[in-house]
Amino acid sequence: MAHSMATFMAFYHANKIEDWTCNNLVEYYRDKTEKKDWKKVLDWIKKDLVRVTRSDSEFDTIRRGKAQEILDKWKDWTTFYNDIIRKDCAHVNMRVRTIRTISQLNNLTGDSTQNFDNCLITSGKRDREETERSSPRLKKKAFSSGSSDTRNYFSQIRSEQNEQDQRPRTPEHRIYSSGAMPSWNRENKSDNDESQELCDSDSDPISDHKLLDELSEELKGLGAIELTIRDTLLEILRQNQSKDLKSGKTLMNSNFLNGIIDVSNANLKKMTRSILNKLNEGQQWFDQVLNKQTWASTSEFIDYCNQFTDHVCNRVQFPTLVRKSFVTGHFDPFVHEGHDIAQDIMKHFSVRLEAPCNISSKSSKLERTYAIDTIIYVMNRIFRMHFDVLDENWIEILTRDTKSHKINGVLKVFQTKKFTQTIIIMEFSCGQYASEDKDTDDQVKLSRNAKRILNKLLDKVPCEKARVYTIQSVNGNISIKYMVRPLPSIYLYEEFVSIKIPMTFDDMEEFAKSMQTLMDFQVDVLRTVKLMNKKQIEDPKVYKSEVKDTPQKDREKKKVTNNTLPSYPESPFTGLPGEDLI
Repeated sequence: MAHSMATFMAFYHANKIEDWTCNNLVEYYRDKTEKKDWKKVLDWIKKDLVRVTRSDSEFDTIRRGKAQEILDKWKDWTTFYNDIIRKDCAHVNMRVRTIRTISQLNNLTGDSTQNFDNCLITSGKRDREETERSSPRLKKKAFSSGSSDTRNYFSQIRSEQNEQDQRPRTPEHRIYSSGAMPSWNRENKSDNDESQELCDSDSDPISDHKLLDELSEELKGLGAIELTIRDTLLEILRQNQSKDLKSGKTLMNSNFLNGIIDVSNANLKKMTRSILNKLNEGQQWFDQVLNKQTWASTSEFIDYCNQFTDHVCNRVQFPTLVRKSFVTGHFDPFVHEGHDIAQDIMKHFSVRLEAPCNISSKSSKLERTYAIDTIIYVMNRIFRMHFDVLDENWIEILTRDTKSHKINGVLKVFQTKKFTQTIIIMEFSCGQYASEDKDTDDQVKLSRNAKRILNKLLDKVPCEKARVYTIQSVNGNISIKYMVRPLPSIYLYEEFVSIKIPMTFDDMEEFAKSMQTLMDFQVDVLRTVKLMNKKQIEDPKVYKSEVKDTPQKDREKKKVTNNTLPSYPESPFTGLPGEDLI
């Protein structure tokens, strides 16, 4: 089918400029022609965009301006498909080069045992140079030895290349998402180019074709409204990534640069809802994805929490009221669970305020000591009645999902006798007070690890229902958040609740109101647990945006001068063995 200009130009008349995305145009052009060549399609799109910019009578100023904007950013705009073209070409060239090398080897040895299947296929400049360097040696050895020796030599070369392929890789060699940086030299690249590469969520240099197939397969299953919402959210992500890059932020102190849309920020959430509201059903979709479960409170629970008003939250009345039970008759640990949890937590923090404290005590400044008396107690009490399905672990925990990153606390779901799946991770940010840097670093640490865990969870739970929760104790607050991944490359990070740990009896009124939200949190977690324990989804084709590795820090060893004599290994005192201590 010939390239009909009228057929393709109709796209620019009929569609809004917001729909002039690279994916939409490529899909439209490929549908209208029998030829599926990526490069040919991109060339046609570029030529038609030039026609749009020059057609003053046919298109208005806005459409001509949009076409010119795309042309100005053509290289970045088409990065995703250019990567596909380069990979296809590299794959074909490597196959041809490999087959040619095998043919030359067979001609030299008179043997035809080497074939494509048993030959190591490598790629890249390094492997081409290795082949070129080894060719003279290979020919020389082939002429001086029999075919058996040549095959042995070929196997030796292949073994050496295998060892090189197993060398440690830098972060640039890994599969990244929403901020992927190719492994080429970036020293000569401008800040603008680097910014665009990091912000382009769909331009990942994917080395595994399976991931690309998963993304393509999942996108095919989306409806028109979901595709539009995805494009809108990706644009919001790119804009915030660009802002963070300009402000000097890095992967370790920015959620956006890790491909995470942090809607726990009230202003960003309001802006996102406003933008999605302009789309058909966009806002409803957004609210449904972030919907929180609500606990059905009992009359005893309501009566207990409602008694803590401003007039009674004082040192005289509160200790008496907090110990008052509203359960009459038989106590049922399951029916009255909410009342029991609220009373235990409220009484615990009341005792903390009632008890005398030594002015020289540093317990509030010690991270773990402070956490044991606050966040650990609260979380243990909330889930105490559900430890048949949840497993708690505290202090410097390693999980299979978070690699070598230690977590202060985790709650896991029992799935089989020997297998558990992490669903909640916790971090204690210093004691009662933390620096702004510590607060931010721990926030991003939690979100990055939550993304890793969520990717694992997507193998078992449908995308629209999978959730991972994070809890941070920082500056006298317990911040609970959750992460969802409703669409390909879209990771939303929302706040569930932020609770102020009571410092005075005046804080108890607000603290009592938060008991309902804590019970909502319990129900939300248990719902996710229930979904995980159902029959696993079969053959999920889910594209997962990987988390970029933590950058290696250059740590210079500091030489510490010590004028005292070295201590004996088994003695806490300075000096040599046998010398007088005084």
